Amino acid sequence: MTLFVGNAGIKPGSDKRYHLRYKRGALVIQADYITDEGIFELDVLGQHDALISALEAIRPGGGSFRITEHHNIILPVTEHGITTHHTVGKYSLPIRFDFEGRILSGEAVSPDGEILEPGNLWLGIKAGVRYVLSADRNDVYYERPINNGIRKERLSDELGRNTARVIAKCIAGIKGPGGGFYVNEFQEIFGPPAGQADPFLYFGKIDFHNWFPDPHPDNTIIG
Repeated sequence: MTLFVGNAGIKPGSDKRYHLRYKRGALVIQADYITDEGIFELDVLGQHDALISALEAIRPGGGSFRITEHHNIILPVTEHGITTHHTVGKYSLPIRFDFEGRILSGEAVSPDGEILEPGNLWLGIKAGVRYVLSADRNDVYYERPINNGIRKERLSDELGRNTARVIAKCIAGIKGPGGGFYVNEFQEIFGPPAGQADPFLYFGKIDFHNWFPDPHPDNTIIG
């Protein structure tokens, strides 16, 4: 287990994470899917035994976890009232779920199987890592806890102001004013438009050449 030094996200909702939960005596990967009818706990499709074993070895009994755009598995660990985030490796097998006979995932595909275009409704799984479009819409950043405070890690510090501005403007063209959005392990970008908690929209896909670097490039590949 290694302390995670990248964007672990801060206080995500239950539908912004994956979960390892007991069901009928066995640990199962689930996603919370929220509709007007309530919250549905969806079971994962396929076998992900290696991922389950890696998570259980660190935190027996289950709990939440996320997978970043660089495929790093991150999970919170609380000891003596202090929560830190750790990584247990990389996982690149696609995680998909069944909902009323339709496959849902973090891929840019509608529940009916149509490829999404930027600006389309995002009806897929919302598990991801949170980033923020700056208020002036010229930069992207994430918040990282340090000591007793929060540090903003800015894309402009990685790529320069001009490149960061171009990327931010692309997101702002759909999102509108600044605020939070999410990136998942499929490198898809989605989030709420201005002033709305829902519905989420699809913003597009990140380009690793113009994004934050992988904080753990040598992480062990799981599975």
